[in-house]
Amino acid sequence: GDVKARVLNVLITHECSGAVCREFRALGHSAFSCDLVPRTDGNVKHHILGDATEAMRRGRPTDGAPWDLVITHRVCKYLANSGSLRLYIGGNKGNGIDPDRWSKMLAGAEDFRRQFLIGEYQGPLCAENPVMHCHARDIIDIEGIEAEVEIANAQRCLDHGWTDFVTMEAGGPPPPKPLASLQSHVGK
Repeated sequence: GDVKARVLNVLITHECSGAVCREFRALGHSAFSCDLVPRTDGNVKHHILGDATEAMRRGRPTDGAPWDLVITHRVCKYLANSGSLRLYIGGNKGNGIDPDRWSKMLAGAEDFRRQFLIGEYQGPLCAENPVMHCHARDIIDIEGIEAEVEIANAQRCLDHGWTDFVTMEAGGPPPPKPLASLQSHVGK
């Protein structure tokens, strides 16, 4: 017989195009995009205009139901390894740091850490981010909390009844890990 999938409450942050939100809605899920700017397709019914942290805390705008999944497309302009040279005046480390870009990198790294790695949001999370440069990784303390993040996300997925695959690793897309391999870490 037909197996009916559970409808998920999904929040896609830092998305003004609505592309990911539309795909989840087409699959029958209750999806909302969230950004500081309006959606480029003009949709206001399924878009939260405002701060992603507040949207994560408040839950679904129609009734406050908690999110089953948050997908975030963080602004990575100042955290990505590909832009690390631009942290320095003229792209040359010998010229010293560019104070404006360094300040934005510090703010972006702290925001990433605060929102997604130290527990402000407690549900399953998919954080897309390219390979981070060493400065951002040091500020976020990726090495110090990577295992904690993976274990916490595995527990969140278990708590939501997700039992097939769990992936979450800061700094790049990991291969899917069978849940059994993560279950052995949860609770330690």
